[in-house]
Amino acid sequence: MTLDISFTPHPVGETMAHEPWKLSAELIRPLAADFNNGCVFLANVRARDPGAILPWGDSNVQLKLLDRRVCEPSSPAYNRPWTEAVEDQIQSVWRRIQAGELLDGPVVDLCDFDAIYDEEKNDLRVFDDWTIEKFRYDCMLRLWRTEVSAYNRLRPLQGHGIPRFFGTVQLRRSDIADSENLHPLFYHVPGLLLEYTDGQDLYHFSEAETRKDDTTGTFPTDEEQTHGRAALDVLRRAHSLGVSHNDIRRRNIIVRPNGSYVIIDWGCALLRSASQTDADWTEGLTKPQDLHELRWWLWGRWRYDMSPWAREPEPKYGYKHANERIEMFVRNKRRRAQWFEEIPFREPGFEKRIVDGEEIEWHYERWRLRPGVHTQDMYDGKLL
Repeated sequence: MTLDISFTPHPVGETMAHEPWKLSAELIRPLAADFNNGCVFLANVRARDPGAILPWGDSNVQLKLLDRRVCEPSSPAYNRPWTEAVEDQIQSVWRRIQAGELLDGPVVDLCDFDAIYDEEKNDLRVFDDWTIEKFRYDCMLRLWRTEVSAYNRLRPLQGHGIPRFFGTVQLRRSDIADSENLHPLFYHVPGLLLEYTDGQDLYHFSEAETRKDDTTGTFPTDEEQTHGRAALDVLRRAHSLGVSHNDIRRRNIIVRPNGSYVIIDWGCALLRSASQTDADWTEGLTKPQDLHELRWWLWGRWRYDMSPWAREPEPKYGYKHANERIEMFVRNKRRRAQWFEEIPFREPGFEKRIVDGEEIEWHYERWRLRPGVHTQDMYDGKLL
């Protein structure tokens, strides 16, 4: 399959055109099918002008496309894939908005529990397809812009800890004939061109090493510690350049055949603002973002069938929100029964209390962790 794309180098060099180049990308094979925010392909990308000199020469590259049709943010507010029927329906809604027949509301963050939970109904709100697709597109754009900014800040690390970032691409869907009358979400697909990082991610590397020895415990192997130290060094250097990865996982650490390490997928990164002092930036990373979380992975987090994060009762509302999150986010009844046991409680499940002159409902605990179930503490990177 061949795609026509527009390419903008980062940064624009003296030998490169300031206007986007028209390139042809032949997709060789997918490199990752489980990305939450797009698709990554090994591609042979060439300029239409045979005399053009491209920064990657004759080498194949990684083409990362962030397409809302495959973008699935982790949200319990909806659970359905993109289809052509959905596309047709939301195009109809957009045309009615353009004609003034419908009002278009703001983007709703469907990953925000408070935004998607209806307290009166004690259930998730129901969202229409247009609201869902707008959120997908907005989420996709934020991920793309963040990743571009992160790679530009991390230029000293490119090729030595992170992939070389060649520039951004834009793919316009040729199957949309009247794109000038449509919202950009229908036809605009942004992307990135990156150095191809051949190798094996630490997830598969570690699982292969683990399978060699049935006596594995919670301690990392020597090779895992070696990989971890190198990855931690890259993360520390990234922090010094004002970038925190914020989504460090073993799948995002590539071990190359020569033993070098590359950290990928910077779309969720935290970026230091111009107004932040050194103290502010350092303080903001103490809980713990990358460094502790990577240690957590290396020390065996994946070897446990883990429960959700441990939750304590709130002084004001008791177990109200803890109960709601367990019931909403752990909808798989088999999994919930494996992790929790239901606690008998007196109806209606709460008692009236007066707090600061206000009558509130203090809720009883409905679910209790079964003995031996491990929980995770998202703040200090330790197993409880």
